[in-house]
Amino acid sequence: MPGAFANVAGRSEAAGLLACASLLLFLLSMQFGTISPLLPQLSEGRSHIFAALVVGGHPIGSLVAALPMVVVARRYGMHVCAIVGAAVFAAGVVLFAGLDGWWLVAGRFGIGFGGGLAWQAAFAWSISATELPRRGRTIGLLWAAIALGGIFGPQLGALAAATSRWVLVVPAILTVVAALYLVVVPRYVFAESASVRRVVAAFRTRTGVGAIGLQAVLAFGFMLLSTFAPLTLSDRGLSATELGAVFTVAALIAAVANPYSGRIVDRGKLRALVVGALATMVGAALALPMLQSTALAVTAVLVMLTANSVGNVPTGVLMAGVVEREQIDQSLNLAIGSLLWASSALIGALAAGAFASEWAAMTVLALLNAAALVAALLWRSAPPVPAGEQSAA
Repeated sequence: MPGAFANVAGRSEAAGLLACASLLLFLLSMQFGTISPLLPQLSEGRSHIFAALVVGGHPIGSLVAALPMVVVARRYGMHVCAIVGAAVFAAGVVLFAGLDGWWLVAGRFGIGFGGGLAWQAAFAWSISATELPRRGRTIGLLWAAIALGGIFGPQLGALAAATSRWVLVVPAILTVVAALYLVVVPRYVFAESASVRRVVAAFRTRTGVGAIGLQAVLAFGFMLLSTFAPLTLSDRGLSATELGAVFTVAALIAAVANPYSGRIVDRGKLRALVVGALATMVGAALALPMLQSTALAVTAVLVMLTANSVGNVPTGVLMAGVVEREQIDQSLNLAIGSLLWASSALIGALAAGAFASEWAAMTVLALLNAAALVAALLWRSAPPVPAGEQSAA
């Protein structure tokens, strides 16, 4: 139901909603980005598996939150879902900041669970409020906000590593304050409930299968990189501050690139963008283990992180288009997307902990992206709503 929000609200309300959603995603992403500089310190004297579980606590929480989000949103309202999620997210940050050992995993779980509720609500609301011709740009702007959070997150993590993890609580409180703004905007308009059979049928189409596969590959790659890259770059001599700088630069590039990616998708170049991102991932993943220079290794990591982020924009448009065709509510799109992201990301985090070498990790990453690349090159289907049809709509 594109534009349902716009039908009951003016431009200022719609702009306010997008600004609020962007701020929420910025703050949630910033908190997620703090883990990279902290990880070597938190996992000192422990196995890579423990490090993987600390990182993986977030996607586990998001996985558990995916379906309850739909129930809570439909029963109490999308604004309640976002506010409750922000509150649980803040509680998880407090737990992560104040305790050690396995409590770190528990805190990350709370961050993932609460963040998942707020994240899905912000995305679903923004997509529903956007007309089809501008959907790619809206999703690009949301991912730019996420990338901006990734700029400040590593710096905040480096500050926490040098001082105290309690500094992480400040932006968590701001997340709750930002979510409260949703009380004053016009309510989210839900589409009629869809049966499980109808949802399954929508995602059994060629476009649906392609969107699911791309989402899974990107989520696996992102979490594998988020876990493995800090450890491998730390082994090459980078400090927590330098690790923070690497992830900050990657996020800055993504923040600039994602809005342009959205415009490219809106112009009907979705497949070209997907092919370019996947091909870049394959090349950089194969190159990393062969690079002796630390500077070149950092460059390869930056390239992979950027390509992974850019790939999320066409994936979001594909997923939204699948449910749009069947007139299924966007909250279900985000729930399914979160289930895919969380499960694939968890596998990626655990895989990073299990791999004993750069070669093994990067070979698996390259093979998965190569398989998705071949599928994208063979895919003759058009995007869910081509640019010409969007204009007509």
